[in-house]
Amino acid sequence: MAREILVRRCFTVDDAHRVAEAGKLGEDDRVEPIEGKSSD
Repeated sequence: MAREILVRRCFTVDDAHRVAEAGKLGEDDRVEPIEGKSSD
């Protein structure tokens, strides 16, 4: 049985803006920060 591994990283608002500006997040991508952390 395959297991999915989640990678967690701490983000600031500025980090999220830089990621979006770099083209890593599109307008339709859903990202929900929870306590400053995001999973992908």
